Amino acid sequence: MQTLQFLINELTYGRNFHISILDLTGILDTPTTKIEIKNVVHSKTYCDIAKSTPKGYATCLHCKMLANTKATKYKEPFGGHCLYGLYEISVPVIADGSVAAIVYVGHAVIDEEMAIERIKKTCKKTKVEEKKLLLELKNCEYLDSPDELFGIGELISDYILWLY
Repeated sequence: MQTLQFLINELTYGRNFHISILDLTGILDTPTTKIEIKNVVHSKTYCDIAKSTPKGYATCLHCKMLANTKATKYKEPFGGHCLYGLYEISVPVIADGSVAAIVYVGHAVIDEEMAIERIKKTCKKTKVEEKKLLLELKNCEYLDSPDELFGIGELISDYILWLY
């Protein structure tokens, strides 16, 4: 039986999207479900740049809190763009009727023009260096639609439940 970390590593090998999982109940505390810290938090350079100022950090944190609340309240997968233009999906892991964890798959560019507009607008408000984000945008995962992200999120959610 392969571990959850093995699956995440295989799915992301050679790709630029990012997978992170928020554990709400300890479901990731077993030997087969334990994951590395890089998959617990957003550890990609783009996100680190976006969080490089106090306002930038607060903006990202607020966005993540809204996503966590929506996932636990509605218990349904959803996706959307962050204020810095990247696309991310959220898939709640439902165990015994409750949200045990939330799988996030993102760091993707679905609409580059919109991403650039959001970068410029948000950087003005947060004082994050716009040029750095625009340069780092090329290191994100470019996709035509979010369908693949949703498929990966559902696969990971199902695998967590199977392992657990």
